[in-house]
Amino acid sequence: MNFKLFSAVAVILFAACDMNPDANDSIQKDAVAFSEKYFNFDFCAALEHSTPESRKWINYIASNVSEEDLGILRSYGHAAVADVNSIDILGDTTAVVTLSVNGFLSIDSIGRPGHIVDKAVFRLPMVRREGRWLVRMEGLLRSER
Repeated sequence: MNFKLFSAVAVILFAACDMNPDANDSIQKDAVAFSEKYFNFDFCAALEHSTPESRKWINYIASNVSEEDLGILRSYGHAAVADVNSIDILGDTTAVVTLSVNGFLSIDSIGRPGHIVDKAVFRLPMVRREGRWLVRMEGLLRSER
């Protein structure tokens, strides 16, 4: 009897650990797509991977990019690259993705030119809407310290 109970619990645990790997793949793909657009200043394309509520934050950051910042980005010559560190699925429609972004231009001070950051970690809140995972910005993206 105990063996049957143990077997049933083991099967449930294995199934739970591998619960919907397609969701992880989809979340990862959408988070990376948003991040690589956002951190390479392709804000119009980043909007396609974010919620409508995020538009104001993306518009805000886009409005603060100067010609000098664009010059720094062009002279750097490398695109920013994002790699997912972890995915925390919080329910059927919410998740938080922690990712590393390498080689991006940080424009953290208005009125001063940006600077290239070798690597920083960000947490992206994600929501599932109409079958797609979208980034839901609740403010400007800030790196984890």
